[in-house]
Amino acid sequence: MTIDGAGNTLLSAREFNITPTTQTFTDWVGSSDLDDFYRFSLSNSSSFNLALNGLVADADVQLIRDANSNGIIDSGEVIASSTNGSTTAESISRTLDAGTYYTRVYPFNGANTNYNLSVFATINDFAGNNLNSARQINLDSVASTYSDWVGSSDTDDYYRFSLGTKSSFNLALNGLVADADVQLIRDANSNGIIDSGEVIASSTNGSTTAESISR
Repeated sequence: MTIDGAGNTLLSAREFNITPTTQTFTDWVGSSDLDDFYRFSLSNSSSFNLALNGLVADADVQLIRDANSNGIIDSGEVIASSTNGSTTAESISRTLDAGTYYTRVYPFNGANTNYNLSVFATINDFAGNNLNSARQINLDSVASTYSDWVGSSDTDDYYRFSLGTKSSFNLALNGLVADADVQLIRDANSNGIIDSGEVIASSTNGSTTAESISR
């Protein structure tokens, strides 16, 4: 218990990039190091998971969001905690919005203990990845907005809607931080495959330029 790799306050928290692959940080807390803080940021709504184990004395863990960015843990900013007794492992699992978060590892009554802090997060994908699993949405005269993501591990997001009468359709794709495109499809033969001629409109602007379709 000699090297302290984590910061002792929110402002000095050890920053790391969270990924879908588990990362483990090994450190210690005790009478001379009462707090270890870690900081990570999420660019999308994600499922977050944390495990604290390898304990030889009682230690607990908190998940924190410094909502007002004042570097202090104010009332209501601890959004989850795990406080099992003795050397029982701790865990937190939460769905988190995009933003910056902190984890705090701290000893119970100043007990000295090593620990392993393991964390990972997976981006929530709300849309289906093919025609058959497309997310069903309802269209009306008031615009609806759906937020999600695409990338190397989620190359397609599909949405499905039905129209009872001939209608004017409008679509906008924006909020991009990299290039993404959009298609309007009618699966005429209902085979769950995009056959030739079934893409009835598309928008493929470059870079982060917004996309739109009106038909």
